[in-house]
Amino acid sequence: VLHQGQTQRNVILPMGKWLDYYDLEEYSGPGSFTMTAPTEKIPVLVKAGSFVPTVRDLYTTNDYNPDMLFIQFYPDQEVVTSEYTLFDDDRSSPESLEDNEFCLINFEALFTDNDLTVNLSSNGQTYPGMPDTRQFIFEIFRIRNSPSSVMFDASTLTEYSSISELTDQTSGFFFDDQGHKLY
Repeated sequence: VLHQGQTQRNVILPMGKWLDYYDLEEYSGPGSFTMTAPTEKIPVLVKAGSFVPTVRDLYTTNDYNPDMLFIQFYPDQEVVTSEYTLFDDDRSSPESLEDNEFCLINFEALFTDNDLTVNLSSNGQTYPGMPDTRQFIFEIFRIRNSPSSVMFDASTLTEYSSISELTDQTSGFFFDDQGHKLY
């Protein structure tokens, strides 16, 4: 929205399936769409199959805590494989690339026949101040039914009854049947 009083905008989308970040309404590209843009909700679209790293309660970069990352994932049966690389450094050194003081965290997903496999790896590099351990909480959207099992490194995970109970653990899962999300 570029003009005062404007509440919608024509958006041109490239090829692929796109999801409204807030309500997961689907849009198929390529194409042109008129999107509402009320002042209280900025239109944000996510491409199906995307990983989106987030943190909670971040008001400034000084509040960023790299010990716990939430990774939103938007699987789609039409997108069999997905990948994303997260660049992580101390967030203050402009020379982190030149000095090789950074870490690359790779996310890969394979979605076939209602089975979802997510792999995590890193390039093994470190940087000053890098957390010794890190908790990744995956928030996987558009999961209609509670999974029969969730595994990590060939071990079946314990199911917890809330997201707050899960975040107090070192591993496990929680299925939000109202929001159709798996954590």
